[in-house]
Amino acid sequence: MTTRSDPSRKRSCRTRSSVSLLEEYSEARRRLSPLRVKRTVLQVEKHRSELADSAEYATFQDRTAELEADIDELEVAFDRKLGYER
Repeated sequence: MTTRSDPSRKRSCRTRSSVSLLEEYSEARRRLSPLRVKRTVLQVEKHRSELADSAEYATFQDRTAELEADIDELEVAFDRKLGYER
């Protein structure tokens, strides 16, 4: 998965159609939603120290943050397509 700082990703956002951006945004949101639910459940069911010591939870958190960054980037790209600047 590319990250927010990847310049090739930024260029590709500028050249994609609005429909393509919306499809990618929708797919990213679809993948992120269950991760957020799982994160919330884990945070309720497990003690903070258990989560802090878990490499699996750290990887899970990284994946969630990466998808959130991708969504932010797609929102900016779509706003630019529409002529809005943030």
